[in-house]
Amino acid sequence: MSLSLLAKNRTEICQKCGRCCKEYSCHGYSKDEQTRLTLLGDPKIFAKDDVMYFKKVCQMLESKNGVYSCRIHESQDRPVFCREYPDNIPVSAWGVEKEICPIIKIAYEKLDLENCENKDHKLG
Repeated sequence: MSLSLLAKNRTEICQKCGRCCKEYSCHGYSKDEQTRLTLLGDPKIFAKDDVMYFKKVCQMLESKNGVYSCRIHESQDRPVFCREYPDNIPVSAWGVEKEICPIIKIAYEKLDLENCENKDHKLG
């Protein structure tokens, strides 16, 4: 499957998976944001190496007959990180993210990441 074909099937792949909304990591949070989120006291939300980890299901995720959807997908309330995922994940993080996201896993397997010159390159 080419990456362009993957893009065409992306919505279907995402709706069958939903993993990014069940257990996810977010890059790009400031130290202040990380501190604020970890001070919530939830052991399922933590920061490590400038990445926020959420080990819990997003309250906006819905599932019906094996199809996942976001209650606020079309809303302006949807976080920027969610709107841009997985396009906002740098290639340098794909080794970890491929275990969560099938889109990144397919891209990871298709590209020669060992010889990738730009580790900050993103999917989108």
